[in-house]
Amino acid sequence: MRRTRVVVLAAIVFGLWGCAGPPPATAKNELRTCAPTHGFVLATDSATTLATDADVAEVRDVPDPEKAQPALSIRLSDAAAARVRQYTAEHIGEHVVISLGDRVVARPIVRDPVDGPLLVTGSSADDVAQMRARLCGS
Repeated sequence: MRRTRVVVLAAIVFGLWGCAGPPPATAKNELRTCAPTHGFVLATDSATTLATDADVAEVRDVPDPEKAQPALSIRLSDAAAARVRQYTAEHIGEHVVISLGDRVVARPIVRDPVDGPLLVTGSSADDVAQMRARLCGS
């Protein structure tokens, strides 16, 4: 059920761009970390910040569970993950805002408490690479 919540949030957050398929052979769960990250913000719809760059513990390249392309898994620090978990448990049906740099990438409705890494997907492998570059500065 935990994985379903993360996947559902990711699908809501970043949309379902394309058809489902097997993970790409080139996506290898290779751990890559960004230290520091650049411009990540997870906030409430009323602009209260839940997590920022300082809260990102690691960024990992993972296969997108919906499409044959890569995605990004963003694991937050324990304190930020607890804030996100508590807020999402108490605000079902409300929005959160996710930004990378100066770009708002999503304003999803909270459907379930978020308990685990955030899954960032995109419309293509290039889109994910651009988000990674924006997030990691590389």
